[in-house]
Amino acid sequence: MPALKSLHLFGVNFRTAPVAVRESLTVNRRESAKLLRSVATSDPGLEAVVLSTCNRTELYVAVDAAAQPIENRLTGALRRRVAELVATDAAYHRRGQLAVRHLCRVACGLDSAVLGDAQILGQVKAALSDAGCAGSLGNIMHHAFRCAVSAGRQARNNTGISTGTASVGAALADLIAHRRPNGLVGGRAVVVLGAGKVAAQVSRQLAKRGLRPLTIINRTPANAAKIAAECGGRTAPWYDRESRMREADVIVAACGSAKPVVSRDMLARVARARKDLLVVDAGLPRNVEVVPDVEIMNVDAICERQEAGLLERRAAVPAVERLIDEAVGAWVAWCDAQPLESAIKDLFAEVRRVSERHANSLARLRGLSAGEAETELVKEFKRHLHPFVRELRAHWTVSGRGGTPAVS
Repeated sequence: MPALKSLHLFGVNFRTAPVAVRESLTVNRRESAKLLRSVATSDPGLEAVVLSTCNRTELYVAVDAAAQPIENRLTGALRRRVAELVATDAAYHRRGQLAVRHLCRVACGLDSAVLGDAQILGQVKAALSDAGCAGSLGNIMHHAFRCAVSAGRQARNNTGISTGTASVGAALADLIAHRRPNGLVGGRAVVVLGAGKVAAQVSRQLAKRGLRPLTIINRTPANAAKIAAECGGRTAPWYDRESRMREADVIVAACGSAKPVVSRDMLARVARARKDLLVVDAGLPRNVEVVPDVEIMNVDAICERQEAGLLERRAAVPAVERLIDEAVGAWVAWCDAQPLESAIKDLFAEVRRVSERHANSLARLRGLSAGEAETELVKEFKRHLHPFVRELRAHWTVSGRGGTPAVS
């Protein structure tokens, strides 16, 4: 009977590491896919999932439950990535059901900069899908993530954790509105750099709050035009972004770029033309290079914003925690049952082997083909065995038997 693997989590998040550290450890989807494919190729027995967002970089791995240190059981690029995380003072390492509990808290929005963040459940689902496509998703990891996704879905559907402003984009719009309570200075524009999810959310929320006109600028004009049409805004060419920023009261940079899209020199020139400029950097890696005496609000500023809508979401936390307890309990029960399920699987495999050996004899007696006879034998064996299998499962559950190496 194969031993159940042990589940491990290595990571940093906004609670443990400042934006500069998280930025250095972030893994984009292309890098993630490459890493996971290398895991699937070099070590098929190892399972891995990468969850990397603006608030966290986390590596989930499932390996054989040997006594040697976990780092010695990793290979290649994954071992290097884990080493990078472990070398950071801000890193955490959680095992078994503690790792699953953490993942459930993430999926439910309890471990987000904005309590109940609407985006994180989709990001957890995407991480699961990416690992499946790369071939690094095994039984242990798949079940852990499915438990977390189920808990996250129930939390959003059955509690108030999603009430009010729950997305990063909406929270940033609230921050901007708080800093510009009387609207834009002199009717100047808000310039939004980017056309991804956060840029679209910020633009929609700013439009709702009457912070217009909006100018959307993106390298792909069609994407900018789509957001501008939704928000009643306008577009401008990417090459003209500096001149448009000089005319702005607020600049929001929300690009999925590996390098800054607003350089230090560019921002210095813009700031000279606009002394009370408000700059919001919603990217990670950061989109805007730092300039002395220019205030740049980044994703960490979300944590400092106290929203009225948080009160109702905070009130929902105990109910969400109960859902998480149930999800972790289901995970523990599933792990406990794996030795029994493995034995049952072996039993039915033996049923098929016995049926194959005796199929020809039954075929001659009943005038059937060998395939028909084998099907009849398997069906008959299962009919007799299923009551005993059900009793075994019920007894196993009631008695709480079974080892739990994956949840220790």
